[in-house]
Amino acid sequence: MGKIADRRSPKIKRQLIVIILSVIIAALLGVIVALLPEGPGQPEPANTAPTGEEAHEEPGPSEIVKKEPPKLFIIIDDVGNNLRQLDQFLNLPFSLSFAIMPKRPFSEEAARRILAAGHDIILHQPMEPVGEADPGAGVITTDMNYDEIHTLLRQNLASVPGVVGINNHMGSKATANRSVMAAVLDFVDQNGLFFVDSLTTDDSVAEQVAEELQVEYAKRNSIFLDNHGDISLIREAVLSGTKIARESGYAILIGHVQTGELAPALADMFRELSVQGFTFSGIQDYQFN
Repeated sequence: MGKIADRRSPKIKRQLIVIILSVIIAALLGVIVALLPEGPGQPEPANTAPTGEEAHEEPGPSEIVKKEPPKLFIIIDDVGNNLRQLDQFLNLPFSLSFAIMPKRPFSEEAARRILAAGHDIILHQPMEPVGEADPGAGVITTDMNYDEIHTLLRQNLASVPGVVGINNHMGSKATANRSVMAAVLDFVDQNGLFFVDSLTTDDSVAEQVAEELQVEYAKRNSIFLDNHGDISLIREAVLSGTKIARESGYAILIGHVQTGELAPALADMFRELSVQGFTFSGIQDYQFN
């Protein structure tokens, strides 16, 4: 037994040496691999979810959307009967719009002066009212058909150069009539104009018909400036319009050329309203539907 053990011992020693060397080599290889620089691998997916700080990051100066200043669109109605009343408005230092009545003694000359002063002109189209009031020459009545309305509107436009739109003079009956307003607004669309509803009645269908025909439309959204001729009441009416402009971004205000106190009141308030951030624009600058 002793001799057999002696013969096997060298073999066992060699096996132990091989195992030990294998362990040492494996360890060395591991160290070498760990020390080697990493090769190009797959890129990590980008983290697209914003961090809490990024999610609440304030916009830079270039990203801030500046709010438009509130606009006042003032329309002066009933122009064309004389020039004396008109001149005081042309001397005001801001943009206005003038609604000229057709076929009046000074319709054409008034239009020439208004255009020379750089203001907008719209046709102040007489339309049938409820009751006995007389709208004057060139009136659209509810017993007219489509062709008659278009013929009349062409004649009225010819008497007032430079027209960019139409608004109604009176018209509490006509603007409540769908067939009449369909004819009027179709004419407006065919001639590249827009329509401003003076809203002389709550029963007006002009807005609904304009939407159906996709015609450019706007409406008075504040009280008339000169329901009362007193200058303090005119001032209150203007301030009422400015409140609407602050809320809606704009106000369409209507006054009348024959109101002697209106132009002085507007002149007196111009600087005050400008300092408060209001701008005065012609109705052509309105963002129509």
